[in-house]
Parts: sequence; structure tokens; C-alpha cells
Amino acid sequence: MTDTAQLFTGVHDTPVYTNVLFDKPLRIWVAVPAVVGAVTTILLAVLNLSSGHALAILIAGALVTAALTGLGALVPRTRPSLAFRLKALRAAVRPTVQTSTDTAILSRPQLVDNLWFGADGSVYAGFLLSGLPYHLQSIRRKTGVADLHMLLGRELPADSWLYGLGVAQDQRQLLRAMVHGYRDRSDWLASCAQVAEQLAEQAPKTRLYWLMVPVDAGRAGHNVVGSATKLKDWFAGRDKESDSSLRAYAELAFDIANSLPPEFAPMPVTPAMSAWFWQHNTWLGTYTEPLPRRRYTTSIAADQLPAAAFDEGDQHNRPRRPSIFNALPSWKKYMRVSPADGGLAVADSYQAILPVVDAPEGGIVFPGSEFLSAVDDLDTGAVFDFAINLTARPRELEFRRNDRARGNIDDQYDHRGDVRNGYIELHATERKIAEYNRLLSANIDEQPLSSGFFVHVGAADARTLDHSIKRLREEMTQSGQIVIRHYRGVHTRLWSVFNPGVPQHKSGADQFSHATTASKWSRFVPLISSQLGNATGMLLGFNKSNANNSAVLLDLPGTARRNHNPCLICAGAPGYGKSYTAKRIVKAELQRGAQAFIVEPDEYGEWATALADVPNKAVIDMAGGDFGCDALRIFPERVAGSYWLDYMIPMLGLDVRSVAVGRLRTLLTPAARRALGITSTAALMRYIRDIQAPAGEADTRSTQVGQLAEDLRPVLLALDSWATYEFTRAIFDDTLPIPDLAALDVTIWQTGSLDLPDAEEMANPHLYAALSDRQRASIAIYGMLVRLARVSFFNNTKRFGLLVLEEAGPLLNSRTGARDAHLISRRARKHYTGMLIITQNPIKDLALMGDEFITQQIIVPFEKEGIARAVGSSVGLPLDEYPEFHDFFLAKAATNQMRDPTAFDDDLDGTGRASVQGRGDLEGRAFFVDEFRRLGAIQVAREPDDALHRAFDTTPDQGAA
Repeated sequence: MTDTAQLFTGVHDTPVYTNVLFDKPLRIWVAVPAVVGAVTTILLAVLNLSSGHALAILIAGALVTAALTGLGALVPRTRPSLAFRLKALRAAVRPTVQTSTDTAILSRPQLVDNLWFGADGSVYAGFLLSGLPYHLQSIRRKTGVADLHMLLGRELPADSWLYGLGVAQDQRQLLRAMVHGYRDRSDWLASCAQVAEQLAEQAPKTRLYWLMVPVDAGRAGHNVVGSATKLKDWFAGRDKESDSSLRAYAELAFDIANSLPPEFAPMPVTPAMSAWFWQHNTWLGTYTEPLPRRRYTTSIAADQLPAAAFDEGDQHNRPRRPSIFNALPSWKKYMRVSPADGGLAVADSYQAILPVVDAPEGGIVFPGSEFLSAVDDLDTGAVFDFAINLTARPRELEFRRNDRARGNIDDQYDHRGDVRNGYIELHATERKIAEYNRLLSANIDEQPLSSGFFVHVGAADARTLDHSIKRLREEMTQSGQIVIRHYRGVHTRLWSVFNPGVPQHKSGADQFSHATTASKWSRFVPLISSQLGNATGMLLGFNKSNANNSAVLLDLPGTARRNHNPCLICAGAPGYGKSYTAKRIVKAELQRGAQAFIVEPDEYGEWATALADVPNKAVIDMAGGDFGCDALRIFPERVAGSYWLDYMIPMLGLDVRSVAVGRLRTLLTPAARRALGITSTAALMRYIRDIQAPAGEADTRSTQVGQLAEDLRPVLLALDSWATYEFTRAIFDDTLPIPDLAALDVTIWQTGSLDLPDAEEMANPHLYAALSDRQRASIAIYGMLVRLARVSFFNNTKRFGLLVLEEAGPLLNSRTGARDAHLISRRARKHYTGMLIITQNPIKDLALMGDEFITQQIIVPFEKEGIARAVGSSVGLPLDEYPEFHDFFLAKAATNQMRDPTAFDDDLDGTGRASVQGRGDLEGRAFFVDEFRRLGAIQVAREPDDALHRAFDTTPDQGAA
């Protein structure tokens, strides 16, 4: 059965018709004036026949009756009510500027701890809530998030408010998060200072969720039961600001928060936060201060908050007209809010509040019903907030209310007939009531709710506001056929829904409430988050899952401390920024005090160029003669012999079960090597050579030594043969120095002279037997490098170590390399070690190694759809549910690269090259899977240091991509 989010709009508001007048169906507002007016007019005319005024009474009565009947015909058939519309008309025709001190609905609150005291005596408790991961999750996980919303709706007291506030991320707090734990690293502090300008340019935003629950009417809240509690307190003369009352409010607030699902992590707000909440809502779009940090402040009085002036229709800026018409109002469908006392230095804010008035009758299919997330997809220069009112109703009273509505429908079948599609409308309402009753009857825990949705739009100027409202209405329509209305003359009144404590009948919120149930309401899933990354770490990029552009931080060392795996895969087609991103990550970790061990598979030297400013490093070219890579020299003594056998025996082509290898194994034990002075492969060769029979001399060797020499002769022949190659010098030349890896910050191993076989050659015996000597040596050397990094980093759990495998395919397709890389992926957390794998085909290259323990991935676009689909499926993206995966994983050429050749005439620089180069919108685009398995599109941040940016970029023949 299809799950839906549904509002039972209008089930209790069926228009009333009567056919008492000539058996003609008329609305009650038309029939009553007509009948009463006609009867009254006739009676008065008859009674005044002798007075001579009967005709005048008849004419006047007919005119009055016609006028009242006409007005009755204008009475709206649905909510909002006539009274609401008349007030809105009056506010539009005769607007007045109202301040925070003029009326209770605009008044400033009294703040004590997390309590909010409204002007009419209502008391609310405020909490911050965490949004739940929802974006790009599977249906099962999305259903789990919706079910948590259902539990939330059932636990909240009546007349609770949920707010979704679009706020700027605190850039200073972001910088503090970046330097957290590393304030002693001066180079990292300097790098973070450079990022500040980039943060200011990107202006990252986020959505903050705020819960306000009433605590002055008992656990039930502001409903019938709660009203009885308030009446009891009134009779008892309870002082709402006494110490005992404050304790009771705090205890009730704690009880409510404790009953909510812990996934929402409710956190009490402080008075400073509540003051910020007031100012944010009052000057939406122009008040840009971030949410204050948690500092202890007991209370803030109402008069300490800045007062505001609400100008309905912006009469201050109404157009100039001829003097006779100058008194006419502006007739604009928004309001202007300005500081009333000049105490707050903030620009005027132009605002509109748009309520949701209708939704599809059959509901909106879930998933896909989260229409409020559409406000995060708008980037118009305005700020979009939303408010949701939840009023729980007693079940029995709701059943009676539904029965009365059903009885009214039965009557209307007789009185209304098919006037204005009466049968169709009545049948539809009857179906909704039946479904509503079915849902309430099916589960005794099902909670009937009355819910209202309001969208608050604020901007710094009227033109931006108008454009934003148009875009909002389009977005709402596309996100589920949600209907919002932009009324005239109501914005000052409706603004009070963002001022908790104002009764619904005064704010007008009751005019836009919709009957629903907790389960149906939960499928709108308003409290969701698209946040990616960590709370601390380096700036990886900016979240492009929506228009908020929130900052994404990455903290690999912190991942290990959180008992997660600090391994990361960078995958994608060549030229889209895998290595650039990896270099930024490595550079940040080096600045924060980590060690890096980098295996670079060619002689291009891009990593040496990227890290040229790191002084304490070694760049080791395996084809050169700078450093040695002999297992007997580079590994600790206790394991050096066994590791030498692991890598050298397959390279030499010897049978591991042969007598020669058995003899060799005894020679390479730690004790034997110490006794015989075998400290290197060259020393081993000298020892075996020295025990061979002397040429042309008498053989004075013992029988045991002679037999040992004879058994080891195949080993010596193989070693002598392999020692002749230039690409094995690092193994056989014991005069080459061994780098002190523990003392170096960076070790870069350039292995371009080596040639690793692919996975097929390794898997098939006949292909493996045909491997060249260079390929066999490459297997051994690559394997030793990865194991060397593992041993070095695993032995030092005080300093974070990062192994980087550039173009890791060849290495991971070798069994020894794949085995060690897999071991790192399983154990890295315990040894404070991370691994960064850069690959162009993760499906193929990671098959032998296995990536089941690696969660974090950065995926840049692919050129082939088959690989893109396979990668998308491997990271957990449900492709059947998200056909738009092409936008994340498939490369698209920049428009300027596909133009007609003649279009480049004006784009040539002095060298005759096209001056507009790069990848356009694709530059830096990636898909990120963080350590918590959250998925989303990001824009990788550009390195703020221009010199480093050019050093990181490998685009040929230009300074920057």
C-alpha cells in the first residue's frame, strides 16, 4: 500500500445550504437575509399601509434585503473566515504602523532560562532540535525518519510550534572548529586564516530547528484539558513568575523533552538564544548575526529587546500621487519592519507570511512529500523560514466532531443537491472523513492533530521579496501541488505566529489549520538535514545538496578517535580533481602534525611539486640511487626476515616448498642473522657466496656447510641474476642510505620505473608465469612499501599517519599490496593511521582488496555511465529512486568548450590560446560519503593560497584549472 502525507482539509467546514425558500438550494448566508428581509419588509409595509409610507418601506426594505443577500453571497465558502478577511481588508485600506509596544500580538517576551513569557500570560519552553539525515537515503531509512516524526507529533502538547530557520553559519565558529585541538600549529592557524576570506565569499548557510512547547497549561497543552488546568491555576491565584512556578515549568519542560525521540537531541535554549530568535524573526533577511554561543544568562527583560515598527503595505514608501489621492494606501502585499527606537543598527526588512491553504485530496506520495525542504532549494537573496503549529486534540472529542460533520453532509445531500458540483464535493468530503475516522480507529495510539504551515519570507528590499515569493509558489507547486496564498493586509497579524505565546485566534493561525493524524503528518518530515562531514577538521568544500551551501569539514584523525575508520577513497575519471582534493587533504593533515607516506606511480613528480614547501621530507625515486628499499634493512629486526621471504621468494621465482627456501628461512631468523652478520640482501649474498666451494683450492668446509652451500646455490644464482637490473638496485645496493621514516614528515616513493601486473595477470597461473622480471620486482617493491608504511605508522599511535596511494589500481591489483591495504583498512583505527586511495575505477581496482570497511569516499564525475552506475550503487545510492544520479556521477562538458569555433574569436589571449579554460561548472564538483554514511554533492573548496593552488593543479600549460 502506498504511504502518503495527507491533510484532511475542510472536513469540518462543509458549506451549509438550505432549500426552505421555494425548494431552491441557497447558502445559509443568502437564504436567511432573503427570508428575514422579505418577511420583515412585507410586515412593515402592511402595518404602515395607512401611514402613506408603505411604498417607501417596501422599496427600502427590498433594497436592504437585496444588499444583505448580496453580502451573504460574498461570504467565503471556506476558511479564512469572513471576520479574518474583513480585518485584512481594514488593515489594507486603513493601514497603521504598529510597534512592539502597541499590541499584544507584537509584544516582546520576558525571557527566563529557556522559558518564554508571552504578553497574554502564555509560557513556552524553547529547545533546539537536530535535523535527521534524509537526503539520498533509502526508502527504509526515510521511513524510519518519518516514524520518528510520528512519535514526536504524538508527544508534543497542544499548540506547540516547530520552526525551521534559515541562518548563516557562524564563520568564526567554523574557524574555531577548524583549529580545535591544533592551536599550537602555527602553519595550520595561518592556513585557516586564509580560508576566512573564502568563507565570507561563499556565505554558507544552514537550517536551524527550534521547538516551542507550552508549559503553562499542564502536559496536555493549550486544548480543552489544558484550559481546565489554567482555570484551576487562576482560581488558586498562582503567580506565574514565582520560584515555585518557574520550577514547575522547568520540570514540565524537562518531562516533555525527555519524552521526545532522542534522535532529535532536544537542547534547552538560553535567554541570549531566545533574544536572538526574536530579532531574527523581526528583521528577517537583514538581521544576520549568528546564533550566540551557550553563555549563562539568567534572564532578559522584555524592555531589553529592541522594539520594532510594523508597517503593513510599506506605507512609508508608497508612491507619490496627486494630493487628492495621496491618502490612498499603497495596496502592497507585504510589510516593512524597521527599528522603532533606533537602538538596533539593522536595515529595514521587507517580509511576507504565506500560509498553506490546501494540499492534494488524496495526499502526497511518500517519499517525495517533504515539501518544506523546497525552501532550501531557493537561492533568491531572501531568507525563507517556516513555522508549523501542532495542536493535539482529544480522540473522543474528535470522533464527535467528525460525527457532526458527517451528519451535516447527510443533511446537505437533501438541501444542496448538485448545486456547484455538490454531489462530487460532498462525496469527496465524506471519503476524507471516513479515511480520517479509519486512521483514528485503526490504532488506539493514533493522535488526531490540527496542523498549520506558514512560510516566512524576508529580504532587504521589496523587489527581492517579490521575486522570492514567485519562486516559492512555483517551488511549492512542483514539490507536491501544495497551495500557498499571498494575502493582502494580513502580514502584521500573521507575523505573530513567529512570536510564541500569541493565541491562535488572535494570530489567525486557526484559520489555516488542517485536520490530520500524527502518522499522516509525519510523512511531511519537516525536520531533516542534508549536513555532511564532521564538526571539526579542514574545510573540504561546500554542500551542494541544496542552496544553503553549508560548509563541509573533514577530520580524518578525529574519525579514528570516534572509533570509525579513517580511510578515504578518491575516485573518478582523470582530470576532474581527485588528486587536487587529495593534496588539499594531505597538506591540511601535515599542517596539523601528521605524517604522510605517499606512493606515486610515475616520474611526473606531482606530489613532490605539491609538497615542495614541506622541509622535512624525502623524495625517493626507485629508479634512482638515492635511497635503498631492502626488506632486511628497512623493517624492524624481528620481522625483517619473514617479510623478506614474503616479497623476494615470489620475485626470484623460487618454490616456497623447496629445500633452498627452507634453508634460507633458517638463515633469516633474527638470531641467525645477528650471528652471521646478515644485515642486508647484499650481506646475505656475500654469506652464501663465501660458503661455496673454493675454486682451484682444497675444500676444507665441513660436510654440513658444504650441504648448506649446495642447497643455497639456486638462491645465490637467482639473487646474482636479479642484482644486475637497474630497477632492483634499491634492494641489492647496501651502500644506499635508508630513510629515517619515523623522523620524516613526508616520504614520497616515486615508482614510475616499476611495472605492476593487472589483476587478470595475477589471477591466472599461465599469465603469472609469463610475467617479466620488471613486473615481478614491482610486485615485491610495491608490497614492501605498503607494508613499510603500515609497520611504521602502526608502531606510533601518538602521531597520526596517512598512507596515500596515488593511482592505486596497479598496487591494489597485486595480492601482496591488496592484502596489506586491506589489513590497514581493518586495523587503521586502533593504530591512529589513515589511508587515502586515489583510483580511476574503484569497482575494478578495489575488488581484490575489498572495500567493505571503508566508508568515506569522494567521487568526482566519470566519463562512462556503466562505471558511474556501479559506483553509485556501491556507495548506497538507490539508483531506482534517484534517476538523477547522472547529475552527481556523470561528467558533462562545459558549455564554453562546445561552442562553434567562430565563437572563440574574442576569447584569445596574447599567446593565441583560448583565455576561457577549465571545466566550467564541473570544476571541483564531487559526491561525498562521510563517516556516518551520509551522502551528498559538494563543491570542493579551492586552495586559498595561489601558489599552492598552482602546485596542486596538474592541468597542462596553464597556471590554474
